Amino acid sequence: MRLFPILLLICLFGAFPHAQGQVKRDTLFFNNGSMVIGKMKKISLGVITFDPDDANDITVQFHKLKSISTGYRYYRLEMVNKDVYYARLMPSDQAGYVKLMGPVDTPTVWIQDIVKLLPLGNTFFKRMNGSVSAGYNYTRSSDVGRLNLDATIRYITKLNETILTISTVATFEDSVFSRDRESISLQPNFYFKNNPSWFTSAIVGYQRNLELGILTRFQEGLGIGNKFILRNYTQAWGMTGLAINQEKNTENPETKILVDVPVQLQFNVFHFLKPKIDLSISQTVFFGIAQDGRIRNDGQTTLGWEIILNLKLNLSFYNNYDSRPPTTNGRKFDYGYDIGVGYTFN
Repeated sequence: MRLFPILLLICLFGAFPHAQGQVKRDTLFFNNGSMVIGKMKKISLGVITFDPDDANDITVQFHKLKSISTGYRYYRLEMVNKDVYYARLMPSDQAGYVKLMGPVDTPTVWIQDIVKLLPLGNTFFKRMNGSVSAGYNYTRSSDVGRLNLDATIRYITKLNETILTISTVATFEDSVFSRDRESISLQPNFYFKNNPSWFTSAIVGYQRNLELGILTRFQEGLGIGNKFILRNYTQAWGMTGLAINQEKNTENPETKILVDVPVQLQFNVFHFLKPKIDLSISQTVFFGIAQDGRIRNDGQTTLGWEIILNLKLNLSFYNNYDSRPPTTNGRKFDYGYDIGVGYTFN
């Protein structure tokens, strides 16, 4: 008789790891009764990116889902009402809702109120996502080639987000390589715990624009910003602060120190029904303090069309303005457009 309890304990402990492994798997529950098991990658702007077991990544729109389960993994969620949660998702009895199992409370929320969901990865690379785009065109009649490269990389933890952006335009003419326009910026954003729609920011950047006579410009600054629009298909935020620049022009090797008040606006619109397109508009105006009356503007507008999953065709338009260019005959206004193929990763 003692053999039966021993065998029962062996069966229970043998089945426990298997059951635990099943629970840990992320699951999408659909309104038609079917479900998909795999790994949740992200939720962004009304669309879920999911990696099913033994299949390629899929994208699912909210209205098709009954509920979601993410096992034991924790995520950072941004909601339509600008609340932020750090929780795992569990199925709800209400269709179209999920329970957020966090360290403090367990609210039930409507799935379509989730604006953004990103995994809180336990390794450096799992906390990163972004996109890279490149394009090249060549005109035989003028023997001029043009290369453009754009990249955005984000590193996300609970209360901060660090954004690295890189943009460069170079030309090849008569076998001569020229770095015409370059821009690199590193921007850590630190969100307020009690009001995460507000954030403080630090800015470190580098610029080069031969059209405006700028050989090098290094920039350091601090600011405060707010996400004033947060919807599934529209997002916008603004920021202002103080920036210090070290500028060197193409005429004079002497470095000039400039102090500016930047005002930055970022606006994004998304459409994830066919065709899948997104529009990003970024404009920053710098009001000079050390050079009274000098106003500068840097901006970029990008229209992206997803050809296949994670692969997009991008059309970008950039604009730069300087009311008091650093060189004698320097242009006040520079603009151009680029066409490239981009890849997004997460």
